[in-house]
Amino acid sequence: MAQDLTGLGEASKAIVEFYKESGIKELIKTLFGPAAKEIGSGLGDIAKNWRQENAYKILQKVQKRIKEKHISGSNVDKKFLLKWTEEASLESNESMQEKWANLLISALAGISIHPKYVETLRLLDVTDANVLEIIRDYCKTNNRVTNDGVITKLKQKGIDVSDEILRDSLFNLVTRDLCDVTTLQGKPTYNEMNVESIRISHFGNKFLNIVNGES
Repeated sequence: MAQDLTGLGEASKAIVEFYKESGIKELIKTLFGPAAKEIGSGLGDIAKNWRQENAYKILQKVQKRIKEKHISGSNVDKKFLLKWTEEASLESNESMQEKWANLLISALAGISIHPKYVETLRLLDVTDANVLEIIRDYCKTNNRVTNDGVITKLKQKGIDVSDEILRDSLFNLVTRDLCDVTTLQGKPTYNEMNVESIRISHFGNKFLNIVNGES
């Protein structure tokens, strides 16, 4: 992992000075909450602390489970570990943190994890992850499903989305090779994002097995 976790580098020094003089302290507190409790702290420090907190929470989950499963993890690929740390530390959603934890646990257990898994998880949000799981469940039972049906399922999980947001999510899943469009000829288009014609891909099944700790 690069030393500059924030990605701001030297620019953060200028931000600190601007922060002190511009009167945006209340906005910073609103955006970052407790992380901004020290008056005069820069965005660089806030982002760094936030990422460290995220990584700490995920690693706590990992530590508990590898003890339960008696996994040593001594042979984990360091390149993978550094990339995992860099990307996982950006995730603050608890259910997505679970997936980052399971990804690392799989690697610690000796499962070969292609870099694509890290990159794919990085590009998903909690809506994407739940939509993918709903599609897999429907595919297992061969039941007919519509966009409205998926939206209803998401609401039951506490995720309130519009049809437009669902289409965004479906487009992302297809673009990441996690789902296939059965009627597709060539590059997917936004208008083709109807869950009735979408199926989870082989990679999508493998991906869920890994990040849900099912492998």
